[in-house]
Amino acid sequence: MHVSLLGPVSAESADTDLSLGGLKQRAVFALLALNAGRVVSLDRLVDELWPEEPPSRATLGLQSYVSRLRRVLAAASDADPQVPALVTRPPGWVLDLDPERVDVTRFEQLIARARQLPGGDAGPLLREALGLWRGEPLADLQAVPFAREEAARLTELRLTAEESLLEAGLASGDAEVVVAEGGRFVAANPFRERGRRALALGLYRTGRQSEALAALTRLRRLLADELGLDPSPETRELEAGILRHDAALGLPPPDAPVVAVRPPPDRRHGELLGRETALAAVDGAVAVARSGRGSLLVLEAPAGAGKTTLLRAVTERTVAAGGSAVHGSGVGAGAVPALWPWVTVVRQVATLLPPDVAPPSPAAAHALDVLAAGGDGAGGSRTRLYRGVVDLLLAAAERPLAVVLDDAQWMDADSLDLLTLAVDELVEHAVVVAVAVRTGEPGSRDVTTRLHRARRDAVVRVPLPGLGVDDVGEVVRRVAGRPADGEVAETIHRRTLGNPFFVGEVVRLLASEQRLDPESVHEALPAEVEEVLRRRLDRLPQQTRALLAVVALAGGPVDVDTLATVTGVDPDTVLDACESALLAELLVEDGQAFVLRHDLVRQTLERGLSHARRARLHARLAEVLQARPALGSQDVVAVARHLTLAEPVVGPGAAIPFLVTGADDALSRNAHREAERLFEQALDLADRAPDRTERETLTATVRGRLAIARRWGGQTPAEETATGDEFAVPAVAESPTAWANALINRGLTGHYDEVATTAEETLLGELQPASRAHAHFVAGWAQLVRGRLEDADRHFRAFEELHDTTADVRPLGVAAAGYAAVVAHCQGDDARADRADRLAHARAARHEESTRMEAELYTARLTALRGDVRACREAAGRCAAIAERIESPVYAVHAQVLAAWADALLGDPSGAERADAAYVRVAATGVLLFVPFFLLLRAEAHAVSGRPERAAELVAEAAARSAELGDVPRAPRLLALADELADGRVQTSRKA
Repeated sequence: MHVSLLGPVSAESADTDLSLGGLKQRAVFALLALNAGRVVSLDRLVDELWPEEPPSRATLGLQSYVSRLRRVLAAASDADPQVPALVTRPPGWVLDLDPERVDVTRFEQLIARARQLPGGDAGPLLREALGLWRGEPLADLQAVPFAREEAARLTELRLTAEESLLEAGLASGDAEVVVAEGGRFVAANPFRERGRRALALGLYRTGRQSEALAALTRLRRLLADELGLDPSPETRELEAGILRHDAALGLPPPDAPVVAVRPPPDRRHGELLGRETALAAVDGAVAVARSGRGSLLVLEAPAGAGKTTLLRAVTERTVAAGGSAVHGSGVGAGAVPALWPWVTVVRQVATLLPPDVAPPSPAAAHALDVLAAGGDGAGGSRTRLYRGVVDLLLAAAERPLAVVLDDAQWMDADSLDLLTLAVDELVEHAVVVAVAVRTGEPGSRDVTTRLHRARRDAVVRVPLPGLGVDDVGEVVRRVAGRPADGEVAETIHRRTLGNPFFVGEVVRLLASEQRLDPESVHEALPAEVEEVLRRRLDRLPQQTRALLAVVALAGGPVDVDTLATVTGVDPDTVLDACESALLAELLVEDGQAFVLRHDLVRQTLERGLSHARRARLHARLAEVLQARPALGSQDVVAVARHLTLAEPVVGPGAAIPFLVTGADDALSRNAHREAERLFEQALDLADRAPDRTERETLTATVRGRLAIARRWGGQTPAEETATGDEFAVPAVAESPTAWANALINRGLTGHYDEVATTAEETLLGELQPASRAHAHFVAGWAQLVRGRLEDADRHFRAFEELHDTTADVRPLGVAAAGYAAVVAHCQGDDARADRADRLAHARAARHEESTRMEAELYTARLTALRGDVRACREAAGRCAAIAERIESPVYAVHAQVLAAWADALLGDPSGAERADAAYVRVAATGVLLFVPFFLLLRAEAHAVSGRPERAAELVAEAAARSAELGDVPRAPRLLALADELADGRVQTSRKA
């Protein structure tokens, strides 16, 4: 396709003229073509073509013309593949056309090349350039101010080129041709001295001295009479030379003067102004990474200081050094599941690894399954998950790798745990970890404290000071296209303190309004940047602002279909409206979705909505998400958030199922704190249910689940432990895992009879295999604790029949085998007990580290029951080590009791006291499982340490607690031991 602007505006494709529409539409096309391959901002188009229209109406008209031009170009592309696209590229549009296919650009290029040649050689290029003209430039757009200005510029350039052509003719010895062409030029342009001089010199060289002098005399009179001016020194010097027959006039003149050509606009981006020190730190980190060592770049600064921009520089420089980069981010609205920043990182890492190569470790394969592939991570260990993420990052770090994490102040606690644990290892390799933290936000201090605990030799604090006055002036020049007034730059700097985001927002707004003066700067930025953003939003059509409000409340990327459904408009209209926001640089694309450019935009939009409007939009967003065929974990958390914020519209109970499901998902990732947060939010909503019955039901349900999260997170749920009566048990068909957890949690408060009865009665009904297997497990566990060995054995055997064919119960397989080993020992069948113990460990080997920890604890209990002290000490030590690594305090303190007992029996006199102290910590967890068992072990430890009276007291306490809790130990050795201790017949020193 070829575009002609040196005459009436036209575009030709495949020998066919394109229909460019009416005046304004043709003007839009012309302005885009004049800047082919470069972005023309929305503000500039509006200001050039609609100077009197309100900005919102002008934007609507502009979008309409752009859409029509796109349709014209798309239709022409069928016959001509070289027809360009009209592409949205914030802050405007770009005509994706080779500039040389526009006659104006071609004209300017030819002249620029001609100026580089000796005078006589420039003629052919100048003739080619002038041959492109077909009349007055932009002749059909003279009603448009920019077209008149551009036409005047081009006309001046054409006249200068014609004068240069005359001089080139003189330089090549074509004086006769110059006389002929110069006569026509002077007749059309009588005031052009340079052309008149060329004509006079041509006349002189052809022997017509008097005519040459007459031509210069006429020029002097014309200038004096019409303009009141004298001829230029060059003209007077030529006239004097002709009069004295200067020999130099017979020679070719010096090279033609330089032709003034409009320089291309400066398109450099101003966001990295004043960042020399910061960029040096980035470059240093990348250079170190190329040598195989890493760094932790910490970017701490308030909103708008340029953290995200500098993170992009980390990515660009790492990639330029032959490496790769992966990215994650916290989200301020909290609308993401636990560990979601690392989900995005792992998914990107997966694309960097060779598709035909296995993951570098089993832990890495587990991380890919749980995070990248969207597995549920049921029964997973945080330590194994974290180990797997680190292994994946190291596998991708054969070349420099940048791990870029933005808005860390909004990351969940588990994501921060993974970050702080991973950093020390990653920096031993070619990994640059760059973390941006917005100071002044809740959570930012905790993040920076964690980061500064990393190895000091690896931490690089990247300075992000405000821009200086000179830098602000450069921003003005780049945005407004003209040098900044010194007072304007100083005023902007004073009002913004050099914050790059604030500076850019103020300059863009005032430049678009053509009001870059000190007084307007004061008006544009009151106390906060919110006013600036609101005024920019007001320049957009109402429909665009309405869509932006939905994006703001969504809390994350929103796809076109969701926006269309929520707002009730068609997808094409949504795209048109979003395009306005893209061009205004308030919105950015995120894959196939849209997200706000900056959180300050979200805050401004939300504050502009009434409470009632916000609640209704949140309700609508939740409704649209719920209508999806399948909800992923991120969708569930988003629905929970929207329904919580829509409580005035939907009621307090609507969000609770989704909060509970999101909490269960967090628990599946071992994110206990995130699960606790969601459960607490659900409990708060349940307490506000207007109906008393509903309130009590919801509260009981959530309270029990919250107790589970707290208990296994190492906290003491005191109010639940005190009674346990308000625990509600969900239906087994609804969630077998939740049902089993709730019953076991009920049993841990000492209600084993109730748990056994519930499980036995459940088994009488029609159940799916997963539900039946869970019921057998719970029944077997409760009957074991009660001392009903035959019943426990029957249920564990029934569980085993379902285990291999029911995938949903396999995480219970380790516990079932471990408890079955205890049952077999108590029944006197140690061979079967050993087989069950080996089965537990074999199953644990196929799972994460937390499951291996369970297997070690079961072995420690079994060997303690037998009196195998050394084996118990080893198993308890392994269990405690894993529990400490993965922060599982309940397992840790149980293992500590067993290890201390073993130490006492191995001759360590402090073992009994340590067993006592560990037992206190067990009691503090609220887990009452096997209390008589631990009391008897402590009694034995005190007996062998020479304290028989204390041993007898503990035996008596064990009997009392057994009767109180219904926890009846049946281990033969311990029962005999209790009799001996009660009679004082145990010797006061013993070694296994």
